[in-house]
Amino acid sequence: MAKAEKTADQESIVKINEYKKVEKHMFRDLAKLRAELETEGKVVDYTKYQNRLTELIAELKGALLDIEMAMEQSLDKAMAGFINNVKGINEQISEAQLVLAAEVSSAFQDYAVKLKEELNKEREQFATNMDINPDAALDDYNVARDSDGNPQFDLGSTCELLVDDNKDAVDEMVTQF
Repeated sequence: MAKAEKTADQESIVKINEYKKVEKHMFRDLAKLRAELETEGKVVDYTKYQNRLTELIAELKGALLDIEMAMEQSLDKAMAGFINNVKGINEQISEAQLVLAAEVSSAFQDYAVKLKEELNKEREQFATNMDINPDAALDDYNVARDSDGNPQFDLGSTCELLVDDNKDAVDEMVTQF
């Protein structure tokens, strides 16, 4: 884009300098002609020079407009390239997000399976400990007892889950997790 701008600037300067050069020569010619005609007492007819300068100005405007159009096309092309580049980056980001989401989901599922396994092992160990020495098993989990010495399991506590006879309780809890 910078190269196109520089080229457009250079071409514009060349066209303007060409016009100025012709204009300068015309004014010199006019000055000479006026000096010659004044000695003879005649007046210069500027119409021919004025028409020629008007033609040159129209040509210069056309050339500068062509340069501007070429510059605009370069700008459009650069903008299209930029937009395509941004779209490509966005697609890469979307793909990376999908991969990351899949990896996170897989890791979460792996964690849930491992959690279920560990909870089931803990449940089985707790059940075994309860069969061997219930008081020690309850003390290991700091289970409070009522006035009659019966264990008081808090709703949703680990022990409540471990003493549940339904083995699916662990699976359900992990699924909800």
